[in-house]
Amino acid sequence: MSEYSSACEQARTMKSFEDIDCPKCHAHEAIEAVIMDGLTVGDSICDECGYVIPEGTNHKELAIIEMMAS
Repeated sequence: MSEYSSACEQARTMKSFEDIDCPKCHAHEAIEAVIMDGLTVGDSICDECGYVIPEGTNHKELAIIEMMAS
């Protein structure tokens, strides 16, 4: 595997974390979403009320979900 493809693979499999406000109970940053390849990894659950953002939710949808919480 070339250096270039190895770096691309590392970037593709890199995970990021995003704290968002719950759209149900409006708790500030109560949901931690893990993002990889633009999709949530695993269910993201509100610490306060248990609201669930299902695995496979598109990262762009998270912005809409957070806007609903405002």
